[in-house]
Amino acid sequence: MLAAYPRLDVLINNVGGYWAHRHVTADGLEHTFALNHLAPFLLTNLLLDRLIASAPAGS
Repeated sequence: MLAAYPRLDVLINNVGGYWAHRHVTADGLEHTFALNHLAPFLLTNLLLDRLIASAPAGS
């Protein structure tokens, strides 16, 4: 997938989810926390090298 996009000019993490009842992932994490906090953090870290390489977008 990264080969299809050599530059990353902007990264917007817009995530929001809410479950009325507590659900736990296979890793033992609460769904709302995993989706709203951990997923954007992971995505940003996976794309960080590409974002920095696309400077000045990364600065």
